[in-house]
Amino acid sequence: MFDHLWNWLSLLLIFIQNFIWATINKKYKINSFTIYLIEIYDNDLLSMKKSIAETKIIIKSIESIKLFFNNFSFWFLY
Repeated sequence: MFDHLWNWLSLLLIFIQNFIWATINKKYKINSFTIYLIEIYDNDLLSMKKSIAETKIIIKSIESIKLFFNNFSFWFLY
């Protein structure tokens, strides 16, 4: 029973984190998209923190690649 409850709690934490990230993007007018990486590990708190950290790293790296290509294409237009 607690495993099932922990899975739902970890899902909720990931969605809250992504909602906060999307709110920050809207507030600062960053043109990006939010990736929902739902990966439930072995019901371990340390693994859950690792999952959230990996999600943030992936989102930030995709955002930086996207910004790089936007700037790169901007220089070719002018």
